[in-house]
Amino acid sequence: MPRARDRKRDDLGYSLLQELTMQWSALPYLGLGILLAWVALTFSGTLWLSDVEINGTNLSYLYIASTAASAVVCLLAPFELPFIRGILSSHRAVLGMGSLAGVGALFIVASGPYYLLYVNEPLSFVLFWSGTVFTGMGTGAIALKFGELYGELAPRRVLLYMSLSQLVVVFIYFAVVASPSWAPIAGGPSIVGILAFCLLPVIAAVLAKTPSEILESGRERAAQEPQKLQELQELQELQEPQEAELDSAHLSKLRAEYNVNLQTIPRAFWRLIALTFLLSVVASMVRGTVVNYHALAITLEGSNILMLLRFPLAVVFILVALRLNAGQMNFGKLYSLIAIILGVMIASVPIFGQLSSELSILTYFASTILEFVLWCLLAFIVFQKKTSPIFIFGFGRGVYLLGSALGWWLGAQIVPQLTSITNDFNFYIISAGVVLVLSLILFSEKNFERLFSPISENELSLEELMETDLTEIKGKEKSEDKKGKFSLCIERLSELNHLSAREAEVFKYLAMGHGSSYIAEQLQVSWNTVRTHTHNVYVKLNVHSRQELMSLIDKEMEG
Repeated sequence: MPRARDRKRDDLGYSLLQELTMQWSALPYLGLGILLAWVALTFSGTLWLSDVEINGTNLSYLYIASTAASAVVCLLAPFELPFIRGILSSHRAVLGMGSLAGVGALFIVASGPYYLLYVNEPLSFVLFWSGTVFTGMGTGAIALKFGELYGELAPRRVLLYMSLSQLVVVFIYFAVVASPSWAPIAGGPSIVGILAFCLLPVIAAVLAKTPSEILESGRERAAQEPQKLQELQELQELQEPQEAELDSAHLSKLRAEYNVNLQTIPRAFWRLIALTFLLSVVASMVRGTVVNYHALAITLEGSNILMLLRFPLAVVFILVALRLNAGQMNFGKLYSLIAIILGVMIASVPIFGQLSSELSILTYFASTILEFVLWCLLAFIVFQKKTSPIFIFGFGRGVYLLGSALGWWLGAQIVPQLTSITNDFNFYIISAGVVLVLSLILFSEKNFERLFSPISENELSLEELMETDLTEIKGKEKSEDKKGKFSLCIERLSELNHLSAREAEVFKYLAMGHGSSYIAEQLQVSWNTVRTHTHNVYVKLNVHSRQELMSLIDKEMEG
């Protein structure tokens, strides 16, 4: 009986999620906004700090440790590709990471002064630091999952969903901040704050599935047909062999795929990563200096202002995605502009003062734009290059988070000591000069153009991808209308291997690097139907993976 009741509750939860997703297919992608809202609330100190805090020292400890743990998870992901894929391909494992973050948040709350009054200090110490690591590990893994989801989207849709996610952040933030301040123990964090602190990562993990996966889960649970379920599982194993048992041959294939990623990613990507690290260090250094020494009320006020600035930012990018000519938007210039702004802000520190909260807010806002643009660029790279999202987001997000943790530590611990023994003006002017010079050396507009330059005939440029509408990525005119070399190759292979008309359509989309969810949306069929056609294509072409499929096409085009 208990199991039956649990199953009914589980089915009810998935049924609700299924209905919401049917009404709004963007819902899973906006789960990223819930994760970002948790980050904003946590590092504003509103969720877990008590009234005995006189400055942001403990907040700095949490930020540095949790962010560093997230960075480690992201940076290890590309090197442990089979293991990470195993986690990210299992929704239960993703939920487990969300639960890990929630447990870590509970540990942090419990380590506060009011909940462990009668317990020795070492236990409080262990709870706090283990909680920071757990939150970092859990949120880092969930962010990678969202990287996978966004990597399947066309650039214009990425821009739209990222902008909508910013609105989600603003809504959740002010809903929690403006909630009643009643606390289970007087002086401790509020009950709403505790619940948000512990549950937001779990909710984000629940939503970290593509719409087609959520709908298919609902269908399977509603149908309760064991035979059909077994067929679906067998079909999934045929199409996605990485989820099967990893034998030595398969591990070798994954290692080869990793080496291919290293070889096919343009050098400009690594320049972008280096600049990202530099800028994240700079932005967090200024922010960490201010937060560590100011009263929490000032930090909270600054966070509120930052949230108000996020709203017009989101609206502007939504308009770009929906109405304006997004193809003309130069993300390379925007990234360079952010570097210049951060350099100027560092040079302005002696004028405004080392502990100027206004300068800190502007710097943090520049950092928010930096993170927004970086996420979009990483998703663009995955979509255009048809490469591993774990590889791209692992390095991209990992370096950004590592730079943020290092910068906050420098700002909280090292910079005040350096400026106390040297001239403030000289220190910040030299630092600003170094930032600007390195920014120009590391990454320029030419590097940006090289990063998104098509490397094959069937690859679209970023401008072409951004110029398409939100419902379809149309390919180049010569590829669709003029029967280019790539299209002729697809047609030739389809005829030689006796593919049906629908299988040939699925084959074309697979060859262009699209996933099952995108193909189902374009062909107006169910996700299950696409997987069936995909299985038939693999069988008729005698291939067993996407990599073998692409190799077959390359060989045919060369011949």
